Amino acid sequence: MQITDFDPKLILRIDLGARVAEDDFARAGLTVLDSTERNASVVFADDAELRAFRTRLEEYRQGRRQRADSDELGSAAYENFFDAIDALRVLTPEDRISARLATELDVDESLIFDVECWFVPDRQKLDEWLREIQERLEELDAEWLDQFVSLRAGVAVARCRGSVAAVRAIADLDQVAVVDRVPQPRLTRADLAALQEIGDLTVDAPASDDPVIGIIDSGIRAGHPLLKPAVAEATALHEEFGGQGEDEAGHGTQVAGVALYGDLEAAVRAGRLEPPFWLASVRVLDPDARVPEAASSSV
Repeated sequence: MQITDFDPKLILRIDLGARVAEDDFARAGLTVLDSTERNASVVFADDAELRAFRTRLEEYRQGRRQRADSDELGSAAYENFFDAIDALRVLTPEDRISARLATELDVDESLIFDVECWFVPDRQKLDEWLREIQERLEELDAEWLDQFVSLRAGVAVARCRGSVAAVRAIADLDQVAVVDRVPQPRLTRADLAALQEIGDLTVDAPASDDPVIGIIDSGIRAGHPLLKPAVAEATALHEEFGGQGEDEAGHGTQVAGVALYGDLEAAVRAGRLEPPFWLASVRVLDPDARVPEAASSSV
């Protein structure tokens, strides 16, 4: 669900003792924004007064109800929903600082960190939020290094450098979803140096009688040096693609690489790139890795 009239001050954190379905939150006037934590959900209240939530809470407080078909008492209204809730509160700066960044806040030195805003499909609003973050950084003698905003990808993020005090001050802003440590590459310099030699590898074509497997995805980049020797066919299913089976999303190419080589890094280190079969790719997904509207409506 995409929220258009979004006030970040109405974002709440609900600590849970049991799972609650998103539909149950929706019926209480709450939209789930983040449910990645097992025992908590971050929700947006579409009403500052929480009227729908309060109405249900009042019915729940009335206790167990008389069953319609017997003299026995049944459950309270919305019992499963409210029994699952341990606490409801507004977000704090600690909620917005990622666990991996929190482990680095005991240092007395400048940190480089990423700040991600809650996303709304309104570029003007996103720019306003990012400007406020930049102004706050300037007040604290911290640095604004870069930013990336994409309505298509649904992301607005800034990279900053500053003290622990700057991290906590930025995490106190309502529009901030998370302040995180800059991701670190898993590859070491030695790994990168080894991969630089990939252009010198020889990739043999499969034998003529080897089997053919089909990849039905976003297409493949048939000219990729690690795939090209094994490509038997690359085409597109829907006329919207103009017969072009080239991968614009990247997913199909990744799937093809995993199918051919499994652990590519291990294969490169071993110096053996021997495709065991041929690839036949059929593109059915657009650059966003979605089925085109015209195609889905005709199914």
